[in-house]
Amino acid sequence: MRGTVITSNPLTPETLRPFLEDCGYQSPLLAQNYRFGTADVPLAAFAHQPTDIRSACVAVVNVAGDPASTVMAYRELGAPVLFVCCEGQIQWWRQGVGSPEYLGTLAVSELPHFFQEHRQSLAPHSIYRAKTRGRFENGYQLSFVDVGLMPLVEGEMGQALSNLVERVILDIRGHLKPQQMTASLSRWLFQSVFWLLAAKILRDKRVPPFRFLDLVDIDEVFSRIATHYGTSSPPYIHGKQEREALTAATQTFAQFSHLGHVATEALAYVYENTLISKEMRSQLGIHSTPSYLVDYVVWRLAPWIDEITPADRHIFEPACGHAAFLVSAMRLDTVVKILCHEYPLRAWCNARVV
Repeated sequence: MRGTVITSNPLTPETLRPFLEDCGYQSPLLAQNYRFGTADVPLAAFAHQPTDIRSACVAVVNVAGDPASTVMAYRELGAPVLFVCCEGQIQWWRQGVGSPEYLGTLAVSELPHFFQEHRQSLAPHSIYRAKTRGRFENGYQLSFVDVGLMPLVEGEMGQALSNLVERVILDIRGHLKPQQMTASLSRWLFQSVFWLLAAKILRDKRVPPFRFLDLVDIDEVFSRIATHYGTSSPPYIHGKQEREALTAATQTFAQFSHLGHVATEALAYVYENTLISKEMRSQLGIHSTPSYLVDYVVWRLAPWIDEITPADRHIFEPACGHAAFLVSAMRLDTVVKILCHEYPLRAWCNARVV
């Protein structure tokens, strides 16, 4: 362990920061008081940006009553490893699909040896690969990583977002009740709701243009979303009735729990279950590709991608839904490093969605 010093200061989640740094978690992948849902994590470690359900690896928390209940309260974060500060010691827990599993207790004096011994297995790339590749390649599995956790959390988050979107759509429809629901009005309704949802997520993720955005300022919300996605056609608000309906919707989004940890796959759930009915799916032959299968295909291509010079890398997205293959390719270890440190996205990748 690289010169880690144990002091006599009271044990807090921050005590584990230097140990996690030695495992490979560097700022800003070590987040203090990371917000997600309705809670804060005192110290959370992520494999890469963006910091979300998929990249979450380790959480360090203080005990609040029963340790097992404390760990379960943080399941929505998606981190498979939990360290709980409890009565001057550290408890190591495995977060999973079922009840959390207690793995052991460490005295403060034992921390250097423990993290030295587990340095490789607790490293960002090890846990991330166990969460993704480990589902279909035994060589990447880790005993303390439940491969079912991430799909479960993504599905639960997707269901919550889907319920939110449906509720907002119904509320707006109630405000517009005297109007006939034409095709153009329906399109305006869905577009407006998803633009408002996008603004909420981008603000909670602290994306610079949205960091201090007032979600109730509808005109500013639509203007920033249009700029962010490079379109000149934001939803047009025709009159007072529509504006009042959208204003009520912004209040609902603003009061919803923090969405900074939401991953693309959770949004894909909304797309697959809110916009596409069973009848439409059957009639048009629409099928979604599970995220683990997308990861499997892309990871199999990883060695070939790595042989291509960055300037010549192009991704062709064969699907027309939420661009699952494009997103998965962007998460490859080698690609993530290039994406974050060497090349801006638009200069690195030429993606086509058909």
